Amino acid sequence: MLDQTFFTSSCFTKLKLDGCMVNPVGAISWKNLRSLSISYWSLNDDLIENILSGSPVLETLVFDDCHGYRHLHITSKSVKNLVLSRYRDYYAKSEADIVEINAPNILSLTIKDDLVLHKLLLVNVSSLVKANLNYTRSKIAQTTPTEVEEEMLKGFIMNLGHVKELKIGILCSKVLSCLQAKGFIFPSNVIPKAIEIN
Repeated sequence: MLDQTFFTSSCFTKLKLDGCMVNPVGAISWKNLRSLSISYWSLNDDLIENILSGSPVLETLVFDDCHGYRHLHITSKSVKNLVLSRYRDYYAKSEADIVEINAPNILSLTIKDDLVLHKLLLVNVSSLVKANLNYTRSKIAQTTPTEVEEEMLKGFIMNLGHVKELKIGILCSKVLSCLQAKGFIFPSNVIPKAIEIN
């Protein structure tokens, strides 16, 4: 459990919170924070908004094995890098969660590792320059039809057609192969053979 004075300190420029109880009583004020990584915790939409509004120069935001949020509404012009690594709620009774990302100013997006989600949607990522998709939905595979996985990856690719650098990781390559076999037409500026498999 973090003391409330922790949430109003101006001395931090980089924070990595691993398994901490991120539960401020009032407003967060991290005036000089540029990089924030939160791991293994439940985050709701209001808490994320509190973090963003209180971190005016934040550039990099990483959520690693966090859950609970439904909307990543990031309109801050300072945040340029967003990393989502795993979304798993070990206590949830349902795996039908849908998360939306609305981040019109970010330049780099990475989505990786295990997503226990029904769907992840990109609402607005119009400024993106680089994107890396290297996720799997193995834990939900028994309840999620292959068509749903294909639709999700297809939606990503269609929404990322404007980026200069798109990487499809090995974890997504099988779904990508199925799409290609079914004749999926890629955006004109995304050539399947040029997509990097990492």
